[in-house]
Amino acid sequence: MELTLKKKNLGLYYKQADSGVTHEESSEMIVPDSLPDVGRIIDTDGTALLRSKECSDGKITVGGIVRTNIAYEPEGGGTVRTLAAQIPFSTVILAANATHDSKVVANTRVSNVNATILNSRKLQITPEILVNAGAYCPAEIAISNAPDDADDQNQIEVLTSTIELNPITDVRERNFNISDECQLSSGAPMIGTLVHSSVDLQQDEYRVAGAKLIVKGTAVIKLVYIPADSIIPYSEDISVPFSEVIDMADGEDNENKTFDITLVPTGIYVQEQGGDYAKSVSVEIPATVQVLVWKKITANYVADAYSTVAETENATETHQVLCLDSEQTLKDTVRETLHTTGTPTSIICARVYPCETVRAADGYGVSFRVCVTYCTEEGRTHTTSEKLQAFFAYPGLPSIDNITAEPYFGDAYATAAAGGIEVRIPVDLKVKIFSTREINPVSSVMVNEDSVKCNADAPSLTIIKVGSEDTLWTLAKRYNSTRKLICEANSLCDTGSVAAGDVLIVAKRRG
Repeated sequence: MELTLKKKNLGLYYKQADSGVTHEESSEMIVPDSLPDVGRIIDTDGTALLRSKECSDGKITVGGIVRTNIAYEPEGGGTVRTLAAQIPFSTVILAANATHDSKVVANTRVSNVNATILNSRKLQITPEILVNAGAYCPAEIAISNAPDDADDQNQIEVLTSTIELNPITDVRERNFNISDECQLSSGAPMIGTLVHSSVDLQQDEYRVAGAKLIVKGTAVIKLVYIPADSIIPYSEDISVPFSEVIDMADGEDNENKTFDITLVPTGIYVQEQGGDYAKSVSVEIPATVQVLVWKKITANYVADAYSTVAETENATETHQVLCLDSEQTLKDTVRETLHTTGTPTSIICARVYPCETVRAADGYGVSFRVCVTYCTEEGRTHTTSEKLQAFFAYPGLPSIDNITAEPYFGDAYATAAAGGIEVRIPVDLKVKIFSTREINPVSSVMVNEDSVKCNADAPSLTIIKVGSEDTLWTLAKRYNSTRKLICEANSLCDTGSVAAGDVLIVAKRRG
């Protein structure tokens, strides 16, 4: 007969892929007839907008648009002009076990944008996009945690084990829209011509209310424009707060959950308000919030079972569960002097573009590009750009197999100085360490009632010496006894342990 076991389904997600690639696109652009010939490119900016992400057999496909703005000086000089282009991109990340049922979490960011003059009426624009994507497959693990009913006839003994897990239990996504009409600061000049705009979505805090996750953040819109009464570009940062509610799968044990939140813009629309002399802008930013939920779980399961009166045969299942073990944030500040053309007198704006993060033997190298637009003594506008690196030492890294590191950049501070521009960029590195826990629960117990253990001629007591690999359970199972009988015969508490070399009395269990 088969012993009926109580089973509990553990719902989780298996990670099938989590990696990043740098993708490059190239597109030619014709200068509209309404604009003058291009003499010199001053600055090129770009924002990567996520438009699609999907899984098929063995791969993740991520697509989007790079929204670029090119500021240039016309041939012969004059007021700075601007060109806008939207460059589509699509890239593939290999995910060996991914299927259509897998859920994708993706993030896209521009790591560099180059604009080259082919001739005075034609440009070539080449953006580099950093694409990170992970695929997560839903699954259920059936874990037996106790016999369904007591079986006095076959006198079944059950060993129950406990394991602590912290797997991904939920993957959520929600599209939302940020919109507002924003006033410029009191000291900012009125907008004449908008040169370019970009957006950075920042998570400020989150809280959990039942089965709802409330994410609060700020959309930082960076504007560069030509004032109505000047020819020198001016920059202004506008902050728009937002709050979004995401429904979770459950509202239980929220204090045991860790939330990994990714905010990605899917569009950006900025329009100056007020005719020729704008003092405000209308902002609309479609976006998506993606959430991974890690939940601490204590799982009890049947690790072994036997009968003291009949032969038994157990079947086991093996499950490997990826768990989040720990996370921490490392901090650094990079200081550098950028070379310039001419002597800078004022800073217009400074931007940071993330590049690659490389794991070394003793830590992580985080590369990024900093771009600073500035004005010189001659009243001309230039942009300088350099690739910099922060290094985060991480002792013991060679011994860690499963670890991720994701950089976050603070505002870049830039100051005109002798010999160039001094920049200071805060960099945080969020590190997560994972491990794979293996569970081997008994899935079924077959009791052979025709193969009865005969105890009639066996001694009721046996004196044994405990071996190095022995436990109360293995001794009880080997000698057809029970842990309770061994404890009673040796005056041990029910949870008593045994040590190699101990001499014990083993009492046999009889029908």
